[in-house]
Amino acid sequence: MKKGLGLLLTGSVALALAGAGPAWAHAEFQNATVPADAHQELTLNVPVERPAAENARIEITLPDDFDVHSCTADEGWSCRVDNDKDPEHPDLPQVTFTRNHCVAESSYRCKMEAEKPDATLPAAFAPAGFVGVLHEPGEGGGTGHDEGGGPGQAFHFLVRTPAKAGDYTVKVVQRYNTGEVVKWQGAAGSKAPAPILRVTPSSGS
Repeated sequence: MKKGLGLLLTGSVALALAGAGPAWAHAEFQNATVPADAHQELTLNVPVERPAAENARIEITLPDDFDVHSCTADEGWSCRVDNDKDPEHPDLPQVTFTRNHCVAESSYRCKMEAEKPDATLPAAFAPAGFVGVLHEPGEGGGTGHDEGGGPGQAFHFLVRTPAKAGDYTVKVVQRYNTGEVVKWQGAAGSKAPAPILRVTPSSGS
């Protein structure tokens, strides 16, 4: 499990604290500005805005100029990388994170298993498949929106950034364990804006 991302909370504690402090309002990159033509680990923050639901699957589609090398799944999750572009289905995700026991045949509807507390930590703060990370708006390179929302979850993957500097739109599909789907693909300022990665010129260019 990833460390140093903030306070790790079980799903029940994160939901209880959601109203007590700021949380992510939109899907956004923690490190939203990256250098061109470089290997970078990206962290995508995805909010959980439904109090009776949890994330079951996250699908990420990057622009053609990005190559995804690997992904890292937290406990209770699996992840997959697929860089093979299908011209007939250009929106197929390059990176997918799927919660264990949540399958396509059920439209990713699934029941969450009881969490198993870590023997070295108090049960309330035991690491689990659901990671609630609360942070100040704008912390870690986010966009700084403060429009409500719920606790969030972080997803990590390694990419090679494009050689050309600019702002790149990333499409994200969020599937809840209830079967509800949220598409973070809208324009800036919309209800579900797509995350933006800003690629800056490399130091050698």
